[in-house]
Amino acid sequence: MKQRVADYIADYLVAHGIHDVFTVTGGGAMHLNDALGHHDKLHSVYYHHEQAAAMAAEAFARIDGRIAAVCVTTGPGATNAITGVVGGWMDSIPMLVISGQARYATTIHTSGLSLRTRGIQEFDIISSVSNMTKYCELVTRPEDIRRCLDRALWEATHGRPGPCWLDIPLDVQGAMIDPDQLLGERFSEAKDSFSPEDIDLVIEKLQEAQRPILFVGNGVRLSGGHQLLLQLVEQLNIPVVTGMSSIDAIADNHRLYAGRSGSTGDRAGNFAIQNSDVLLSLGSRLSFFQTGFDYKTWARCAYKMVNDIDPAEIEKDSIGADLKLCGDVKNLIKGIMAHPSLPLKEKQEWTQRCRSWRERYPVVQKKHYQDSLPNIYAFFHEMTKRLSSEDTLVVSVGTSRVVGSQASVIHEGMRFITNPSTASMGYCLPAAIGTAVAVQGKRVVLVTGDGSLQMNIQELQTIVHHGYPIAIFIMNNQGYHSIRMTQTAYFGKPLVGVGPESGDLSFPDLKKVANAYGIPFCRCEQMSDLIHGIEWALAQNGPCICEMMLSTQQTTEPKAASKKLSNGQMVSAPLEDMKPFLPTQELQENMMIPLVEGYNQ
Repeated sequence: MKQRVADYIADYLVAHGIHDVFTVTGGGAMHLNDALGHHDKLHSVYYHHEQAAAMAAEAFARIDGRIAAVCVTTGPGATNAITGVVGGWMDSIPMLVISGQARYATTIHTSGLSLRTRGIQEFDIISSVSNMTKYCELVTRPEDIRRCLDRALWEATHGRPGPCWLDIPLDVQGAMIDPDQLLGERFSEAKDSFSPEDIDLVIEKLQEAQRPILFVGNGVRLSGGHQLLLQLVEQLNIPVVTGMSSIDAIADNHRLYAGRSGSTGDRAGNFAIQNSDVLLSLGSRLSFFQTGFDYKTWARCAYKMVNDIDPAEIEKDSIGADLKLCGDVKNLIKGIMAHPSLPLKEKQEWTQRCRSWRERYPVVQKKHYQDSLPNIYAFFHEMTKRLSSEDTLVVSVGTSRVVGSQASVIHEGMRFITNPSTASMGYCLPAAIGTAVAVQGKRVVLVTGDGSLQMNIQELQTIVHHGYPIAIFIMNNQGYHSIRMTQTAYFGKPLVGVGPESGDLSFPDLKKVANAYGIPFCRCEQMSDLIHGIEWALAQNGPCICEMMLSTQQTTEPKAASKKLSNGQMVSAPLEDMKPFLPTQELQENMMIPLVEGYNQ
């Protein structure tokens, strides 16, 4: 029986487990809008901006790897979605974007000329997204639709995940086809390059080690291997360190949790990594966030066993892997779990040393409770203490993300969602919506700055329309605080483009904004208001906003920083020496390996 291409696409999505569509309607996608919007097994969420739809889909996929399709129209509808797709590309998040396009016969591709545009609102979006997608194609023939969908879904979810994009002209969307006559495409799984002998060596090195560390990246969750990881941790019996994109891999109260490493990690996590003699890294591309820019000093005395599914990532000179374990991390975990030498004997002295660093150098300290204004470190600590294993915390960019990744208390089963690589302002509200759709009625807690909020503030109406149970905490630091700190550190006053103090940028009264959207609101202007505001927001059943009025002098610490040596030279401090810098003697007391040669106070 004949079927419209757009209807075939809707049926195909449902048949392949996709039940949510994030979209903004448009004339260039009218057949797609009609088919997707009226399918009884598809749930469409309509946004007020295509960037928001794409960002929401990226966050949706972070929950458990499922895809929410994104549907946008041609021209500006498609270009608006790009930033959200970049976020998925850089963090290896599976996405499927379907855009409408002008009738194929009216496009530049059929003109034979070097034209910029020809059809109504036509733009060659495929050329623009080819370097941020695993696969993208302009579907020029109706009979190709099954093949294109087959490949798009396969590429998005297999190997290193990532976004795929199909651009479908109006005449192709509306064309009639016989589904039984369509040709599909078959694919074969890529083979892992690590061998049983490699796994033997992993076990041998961990057994011989005196100070072994397991570093966990978000690739573990992307592979569907998170539950296996938790079992592996119990079998290896070695301390575990997490990173910016994998904060929720293990609970803070786990006996083997050692901290968070990297340039905005904590002292405990970095001491553990830097002092290790054997390091097993699973599912992380080990970006500069994790190694620091002076990467030759990173885990410098450790035998580094590094897993990544992308062979290009594992070859980076900034990693210096001694044993390269290229392949699916879930398969690697299964291989290690099957080794007859497990469980390994715990190195109790080393485990206790890692635990002592967490006790001696907590991120949140008494001083954070002594400010007159709400302190963001105290806020994150108190707020996340009150969350449960059922909650999902979405954290935006800038100061909120840095402090959130350091000070949040992670409970078993709790999720921590952010976009560490792109770090796009405006991610906050769309990500919270995508998360709310994915967790289906469970509470979502969003923390964002007043600056980032403005970039997609229109999506407050999407939250209100659906009544999503999102508790929104807004860290009001009078504008772009991360940029304020950068300009102050490097250039001094006068500042430009950061907020009211620079005289060239202002922000609305958020109480009035909340009232306009009909969202319950409270404001915390003093440190004494902090607990009340947190508990008020977490007690609401629907969407609410709690605004925290922070100091514009708020600093973030500890953090990686440059340091002036006694000879006046500026150098990047190794990750064990975070700012505020410890006295040399105290630093030496915490190091079980020599300090970096030539590095001194």
